[in-house]
Amino acid sequence: MQKGDESPGIPTGLKQLDEALGGGIKSGKVIVLAARPSVGKTSLATQILLHVASQGHRTLMLSQEMTAGELADRAAANLGAIRMDLLASGQLEIDDWSRVAEVADRAAKLPVFIDDQPALTLLDIRAKARRVQQHGGLALLVIDYLQLCSSTGHADKRHHQIEQISRGVKALAKELGVCVLLLSQLNRASEGGEPELQHMKESGSIEEDADVAILLHPMGHEADGSLLVLAKVAKNRGGRRGRIALSFHGRTQRWAPSMGDVSRRGGETSGGKHR
Repeated sequence: MQKGDESPGIPTGLKQLDEALGGGIKSGKVIVLAARPSVGKTSLATQILLHVASQGHRTLMLSQEMTAGELADRAAANLGAIRMDLLASGQLEIDDWSRVAEVADRAAKLPVFIDDQPALTLLDIRAKARRVQQHGGLALLVIDYLQLCSSTGHADKRHHQIEQISRGVKALAKELGVCVLLLSQLNRASEGGEPELQHMKESGSIEEDADVAILLHPMGHEADGSLLVLAKVAKNRGGRRGRIALSFHGRTQRWAPSMGDVSRRGGETSGGKHR
């Protein structure tokens, strides 16, 4: 690694995040990405997935909320810097349509698999991940999102069901040697200020099973109109915790590093919602 012949991880494309992760995503690890609804966790996960795939690594996204078509639109907007609202309405300029064609050609070559079956059980997740892995390997599995999963166990309490799924996902990551990016919701208590680990919705086992927990929190708008987002690395087994400033351009679904101030400011939560 010192000579540069071996990488400690697969880069996510966001330098500060890669530094916090010790070089990027790593096999056998579970990274929980949590936020309140409409803050952008699906968009951020999609960008990371696309960047990992662009480096030649096979990726799988299990989307239980959005359809594959919706995710394809978001991917096109991200890859081509195309406005989502114009893409969704078809009201694009000629130059934009040219970019859409270029993006479609580029995306078709990426080793990205999308499955939009709803209400997945742990057995479903395992079977889908194994199927992709057996036909060329799998580096990154994105599950969007934990609270939409179903349980086939005997637990009657929802938080017990979530515990079973969370622990099963951790076992799956180690068994298959794949990095799992597990999206999760935060509960309403987090809206009163900056989110903490205890705000993980429905179960404390999520924070226990995760190797890394990243909490997204809107901090206002930047000069160009993009959303300033705090990516709080609240847990990092074997690494450092910290605060990362990210800029989310909702129109094009693109994330970038930011120089904005995300220091603790007494629970400020200004800013719009950008899913």
